[in-house]
Amino acid sequence: MCLCQAWQSVAVAVGVVVRAVWAVEVNNYVARTGIKFEGTLQHSVMVETVIKCSGLCSAVSCPGFNLQQTTSPSTSVMCNVFSAVTSYTNSDDSTITVYYDKDETSDLFYYNGKDVLAYPKDAPSLTWAAANEWCTNRGLQMFIPTSNTDYTWMSGLAAQFSYSHTWLAATDLANEGTLIWKDGTSAVTNSPIVWVSSKRMYGNSASYDCLYAHLASGVLEAHMAPCSSSADGFVCVKS
Repeated sequence: MCLCQAWQSVAVAVGVVVRAVWAVEVNNYVARTGIKFEGTLQHSVMVETVIKCSGLCSAVSCPGFNLQQTTSPSTSVMCNVFSAVTSYTNSDDSTITVYYDKDETSDLFYYNGKDVLAYPKDAPSLTWAAANEWCTNRGLQMFIPTSNTDYTWMSGLAAQFSYSHTWLAATDLANEGTLIWKDGTSAVTNSPIVWVSSKRMYGNSASYDCLYAHLASGVLEAHMAPCSSSADGFVCVKS
């Protein structure tokens, strides 16, 4: 399969540029796209095939590995095996492909044809503005559920991550009493939102301008809240 031209054992924090093709699966690993990740690099080795790299990753029970095309020889790729993944940013670099263990509990998902990044477990709670900024800093935007299926999926994600409160991508900051999603569309008309006590814009007032939700019987129940409140959960999506 390959002649290992180099084997280095290293343990350093590195930033890795990633852009992959979705739906590529090797052994127990699935390719991810458009995301950089940073973490602890465990091993680096030159390989000729993805399968060889995935085998090395399995040997150290790593959560992911990446492949970077080399120019000499052009048929080889540098395989970087990670023992930990710590954070994510966006990238347009097309030379590196990252693979994740599909059985690994991760905050990076693929849903309805798009890359989705859930706010990590145990990270600090954020205000609505800080949550929005966290997404945009990674080249993403807050997830907008446009159907009951989307809303059910998002509720399941909130349950999986044990979020106590979740920000949704809607406010009435532009016009008091008119709730809109971040893309400018109505968050009330034909909306999948499940409201507390089945009352639209429950809790709304002049100072309660952002959409906040908590889990009740496995479903996110939403109400209006001060945008300065803190939530430990939200979801970003690659547009």
